[in-house]
Amino acid sequence: MLGVGDTVRLLPNKRQSKCTDVLSIKSIRLKWTNLDKASANDYDEGRPYNSEVWIYGSAYTSDSSRGNKLWVTEQNVEGKF
Repeated sequence: MLGVGDTVRLLPNKRQSKCTDVLSIKSIRLKWTNLDKASANDYDEGRPYNSEVWIYGSAYTSDSSRGNKLWVTEQNVEGKF
């Protein structure tokens, strides 16, 4: 279970050998679509509506090659890339 304020590790991609990225969760949002297609019996035709979970936050990395200098501002920089 994840909550606002949690910091989670992001899985490394195939080219990385270890975890270098984390995400500090600032917002968790649920988006439902096609609710007008739902009926009294939502199990009759599979999934009558779609739901999505969007997790927003600040991402940090200890690998300088994965950083993007376009994202650096005076407020979020502790060192140089």
